[in-house]
Amino acid sequence: MWQGFIGRQIRRSDRNILLTNMGLVLIPLTFGVLSSRYWQNFAAGPLKLDRQAALAVKDPTQEARDFVTIKGDRALDTGVEQITQRKRRYSGTVTSETTSAKYIALLMDRKILIVKSRPETAQNTEFTGSLQPISSSIQSRIIDAAARQNPELRTAFLPYMLQEEDYRTPGYIGLAIALPLIALGSWNVSKVLKRRNNPTQHPIAKALAVAGEPEVVAARVEQELQSDAGKQEILKTTLTRSWLFRPTYFGMDTVPLDQLTWIYKKVTTRRSYGIPVGKTYSAVVCDRSGKTIEIPGKEKQIDELLTSLCERAPWVVAGFSDELNQMWNRERTQFVEGVDLRRQQAQS
Repeated sequence: MWQGFIGRQIRRSDRNILLTNMGLVLIPLTFGVLSSRYWQNFAAGPLKLDRQAALAVKDPTQEARDFVTIKGDRALDTGVEQITQRKRRYSGTVTSETTSAKYIALLMDRKILIVKSRPETAQNTEFTGSLQPISSSIQSRIIDAAARQNPELRTAFLPYMLQEEDYRTPGYIGLAIALPLIALGSWNVSKVLKRRNNPTQHPIAKALAVAGEPEVVAARVEQELQSDAGKQEILKTTLTRSWLFRPTYFGMDTVPLDQLTWIYKKVTTRRSYGIPVGKTYSAVVCDRSGKTIEIPGKEKQIDELLTSLCERAPWVVAGFSDELNQMWNRERTQFVEGVDLRRQQAQS
């Protein structure tokens, strides 16, 4: 009984859930592997780089440990700063300027290390941050400018710079995003794997329980789909004489037609700067439990779907009004009782 329509929908749903949630697990793990050097440094903390090791660094991108603490002899202000401006959103007028970083020449024996420091730590001689290649802008503004005044200084600069920063903050943000995603993905994958040998535990199968034992109902649904010459497929929605089925990415909306209470066409006007630029349409289907399904589509198809539902369930309340909406939201029991009465009259 699980090889037919219902079984196929269950397998499709499980496949989509597996693929999506494996992505939730694998994507963060892949980024973690690709940035393994960062995570090694994140976990180990800053390496206190002694002077000999600091002077031996040639290419910071090749260093296994790029999160370091370096101490020099003296810090000199190069006069180069990083300025952060605040501007008005529309006019672009600058409203304020602040110094967000200073570039320091840290003397180490006869060598010079360029340090991008916080303004408040610019007088220090010990800095903690990441080793970085020297950008072309800093090369021009600091090293080349110094060499023009004293050519001997060109060889004094170390071939890298230190950027003082809160190195671990991006990692904490990454963990705050990645760990919940991995946990959620793992949990959903485990649920799919556990219910693979027991389809009755799937939400699609459980939705059939309103009409009886899921296995029995699934068999009846398959028989009805095979024998019902009047079944229709509109907007990816399958209608039989007894059911409405609408597959979704992770599952399927399932409504027994004898549970239908209210249907109507929803029209939404799209506006741009207050000017109407178009309309969108959807069919809203409500059952006696309060479940609401919204099916978008072109107006002609929406009308066709609603007409077909009225033909199959002539007792249903069709159309929208503020009065009906208020009764549905505030007096649903009376609404459903009225539909039950209409159904009894239609079937008598």
